[in-house]
Amino acid sequence: MLELYHYGFSTCSQKVRLGLADACVLPYVLRLDHLAMTPLVCSAARPSLARWHEGVRARPSFEVAVANWAPEPAVAMLRENGKAVWPQVEAMAGRA
Repeated sequence: MLELYHYGFSTCSQKVRLGLADACVLPYVLRLDHLAMTPLVCSAARPSLARWHEGVRARPSFEVAVANWAPEPAVAMLRENGKAVWPQVEAMAGRA
């Protein structure tokens, strides 16, 4: 599934506005980020997707609309649990 997003974003020019597709993909990529699964969406693995994610996070509206809604203790818990299971995820993703 991430490959579809990666290749989809590689064909798009630099966006000025976010669209419905961006709003649909963001929760999934954001959750992978919160779970410390960044090797799945990093620039080395999927440069177009990583570039898109960086662009979304750089928007002034991201802080107000997204980041402020994720309590830091919850994000810290997700990140800690994600790091604990990363070896199993890595093996399933075929990146071991």
